[in-house]
Amino acid sequence: MTITVRDCGTARTAAVIARLGLVAALFPLAGCFATKADVEVMGSSVRRDVAALQEGQRAIMSGLLGGLDSLEAADSRLQTTMLGELERRIRSLERLFNELLEVSNQNNLLLQQILDEMADLAAQAPPMGVQPGIPNVSGADPAGPGGGPASAAGRGSSAMSEAVATQLYGMALDQFNRGNVQAARESFRNFLAEDPDHPLAPDAQFFLGRVYEDLDDIGNALASYQRVAELYPESGRAPSALFRRARLEAERGNTAIARRLLEQVETKYPDSVEAPLAREERARLGG
Repeated sequence: MTITVRDCGTARTAAVIARLGLVAALFPLAGCFATKADVEVMGSSVRRDVAALQEGQRAIMSGLLGGLDSLEAADSRLQTTMLGELERRIRSLERLFNELLEVSNQNNLLLQQILDEMADLAAQAPPMGVQPGIPNVSGADPAGPGGGPASAAGRGSSAMSEAVATQLYGMALDQFNRGNVQAARESFRNFLAEDPDHPLAPDAQFFLGRVYEDLDDIGNALASYQRVAELYPESGRAPSALFRRARLEAERGNTAIARRLLEQVETKYPDSVEAPLAREERARLGG
């Protein structure tokens, strides 16, 4: 059986109390028969017992203080462990963020390489309708009637090939869907700069507006949607661009402008998906 400090202190305390009780009981019985020597002997015994009691109390107090020190040490170890785990997780997140930035930079470099190669090919290629080594005797302007942009079927030499255009647009859209809006913005802008007459140009212009919305650049978002409606009024993106532009104007407090844009959606594109939505939105705005 193990006896702890607390047990020893308790036993000593009980022994002292018993002796003190015995002394208290003897004094009435001894009466005048108790001599001075007897009293001194009893006093010495009591003093020893009191000293033992004090020693037991000191032992108990020392044990309590040791227990408190042990608890504080355990708490300190726990805090150190938690801080170490937190730092490990922070380092892991930083590593993942750096990897994401590296992938984004690689995508931008790849896009720039593709654009550079396209520019080199465009500079080396002969105009549309003119074969290498054969002079153009037809007198037709390769750029199209009136010197303006060529049609989609016969765009000039600066136009991207279908494969390259599809690849660039797909890359930009993928970046947008992944939430990499900064890279998506540059990709859509590069696409439109290279070939604004491409069949995918209305989609690129529309999603450029969406990118600006995500970046809280409302001014450029409105301008981008406006370009969709002005440059590609026959595209399926035109009513969507008008509707989103109206919603943004309403959020900015420009209710009159928003109602006018919603009316354009209803009148110009009555069969579009946005037409009934525009009607409901206009009613909500009190128009």
